[in-house]
Amino acid sequence: MIAARRRLEAFRDVEFFQIGLSDAHGSLRFDSDSGSASAVSNAGSEEILVDALDAVVSEPVSLVKMDLEGWEMPALTGAQGHIRETKPKLAIAAYHRAADLREIHQYVQSLGHHYRIYLRHYTQGWSGSVLFFR
Repeated sequence: MIAARRRLEAFRDVEFFQIGLSDAHGSLRFDSDSGSASAVSNAGSEEILVDALDAVVSEPVSLVKMDLEGWEMPALTGAQGHIRETKPKLAIAAYHRAADLREIHQYVQSLGHHYRIYLRHYTQGWSGSVLFFR
């Protein structure tokens, strides 16, 4: 986290929160031994604090980007207030679970906006699909 905070220091209008996103306040076990594929895991070696975006950030947001290694749906649920109220642009990874494309699309659309939806696949392999809502 310290390295991430340092990388963001040079940018204006960036506020750093050292907390994971979910649908409620609490803690989760986190497997940090897998590098960029690290994810929530009951057998995880670290415990992290989590909370809903709606509880942590009170001002409007213009963009929400998530690549949470399969934890996108709980995090989106925790951001539903922001999505309903201010309709931020969204860039949500949709490849960690087989149902992600369908579930993420249906959930965001259920929040009442008529987003224009785009899908971009970034790799030659099976991973790397991102749903964009604008």
